[in-house]
Amino acid sequence: GNEADIVLISWVISDNNARALQTYIEKPNVFNVGITRAKEKLVNFYSFNNIPKGLLSEYLETVEIGKIGV
Repeated sequence: GNEADIVLISWVISDNNARALQTYIEKPNVFNVGITRAKEKLVNFYSFNNIPKGLLSEYLETVEIGKIGV
């Protein structure tokens, strides 16, 4: 993918795609491409609590957390 100044990523994990997550996004080269396209800022959105152990859970543990209230 191309680079952009600001990149928004919406992570979705459901019972229907949990297996696909493990076989696709957990590949280091694929995951790396996804999170390195932002030149200035990368914003992650997610609304789940049970993150399968792996690259995604390790990554989300290291990013700054901001909450959006309704």
